Amino acid sequence: PRRRGGGAHGCPALPLTSGWSTPVLGLGTSHQGGYSHDVVVHALQKCGIRHIDTAKRYGCESLLQKAFKESDVKQEDLWITTKLWHSDYGCESRKKACLESCERLGVEYLGLCRSIGVSNFLISHLEQLKEDSVITPHVNQVEYYPFQRPQELVNYCSSRDIVFEGYCPLAKGEVLTHPSIIQLAKKYGRTPAQICICWKIQLMEGGNKNVSPLSGKKSGNSLGFVHQTRIYTESIFASSMLISCELTVLY
Repeated sequence: PRRRGGGAHGCPALPLTSGWSTPVLGLGTSHQGGYSHDVVVHALQKCGIRHIDTAKRYGCESLLQKAFKESDVKQEDLWITTKLWHSDYGCESRKKACLESCERLGVEYLGLCRSIGVSNFLISHLEQLKEDSVITPHVNQVEYYPFQRPQELVNYCSSRDIVFEGYCPLAKGEVLTHPSIIQLAKKYGRTPAQICICWKIQLMEGGNKNVSPLSGKKSGNSLGFVHQTRIYTESIFASSMLISCELTVLY
């Protein structure tokens, strides 16, 4: 994690109230086939990805340690997010679980001592948390893509300086075959994946503090898909505002 700067390879970063900054684009992992070693290494080495999202429940923390070592990316250049499960609630249990995640990932620190967040929290959950705790989470990770836009929750998080981190930006692949998105992709000479990621980042830059982790699931074209995320070194943003406006109007 970095306190200042745009992150590695020119990827923009969002400041958190903790004083650290998180890259706006990341690579997500999951369970049930949601991990590919080759994809993670390729994303780190070739695509400049420095934000990796995982969880204890996914069962791939130890696999990520191997990918980090193979990529030769230093820990200080990485933003690693992991998540605890309900059974880890409680001060001592939480500390133990965090340290175990650190060991499996092969790192000395995580968000546990730099920044903290919640996942899939609605406004009611955040309101309850405000009553029960003096700490405001730095991040709220929620599913977000053109067909799933909880704008009221986004606005609420923004009003409390909570970074809204949108996962599943490609709706588990659904957007890649949607006629309207394919039409926009052809119009701008880009891929459907780039169109949707660009749209999300434009929403963030418009004030809706938004981060877009991607999927690291193993598939026949996963390496090619990750390579498509190199949008910061391309000219896609030359027409990005138009893309954002057109896709927003559609949905």
